[in-house]
Amino acid sequence: MEAESNFVALTLTESAMQVLHNAGETPETYIAASAMGGLQLYNCGDDVVLPGRTKWSVFEEPPLPIHCGIKIEIPNGHVGIIKPTPPIVRTGLSTQQELIPAGKHFEEISVYFINVGERDTVVKKGTKVPAELYVVPCLTQYKLLSGVDFWRTATQVER
Repeated sequence: MEAESNFVALTLTESAMQVLHNAGETPETYIAASAMGGLQLYNCGDDVVLPGRTKWSVFEEPPLPIHCGIKIEIPNGHVGIIKPTPPIVRTGLSTQQELIPAGKHFEEISVYFINVGERDTVVKKGTKVPAELYVVPCLTQYKLLSGVDFWRTATQVER
């Protein structure tokens, strides 16, 4: 089944179902809450220890994945974006925005964090992580213009 453009098909792992249950949510309330913005992500994998910045900078530790328990099908003409949320500034954690291309993703979605704080940080299973998943339209057709035509088109836009 190919995803329709008016919804995003996703499934939750057994671990995600347990995490939501422990958080007092049902899959339906979890999905409904995303209508306010992005889909809140949880650590649905094992506890993850993110070493402090001295350890990862000196020993070149890679960013560590936090498994979010979601498998997703992103419709054609769309892209998934994992974006940090404002609470990230209080955590000492850092992540880059990640892009997820259109198509079925049979592996669960993960967010990669590094810890810029001095102390190690433990992200326990079931913890909301400071990141959300957004699925947005993405134009994929380009039109090559000459410099003059580009300038002419740009100046026609009302400001």
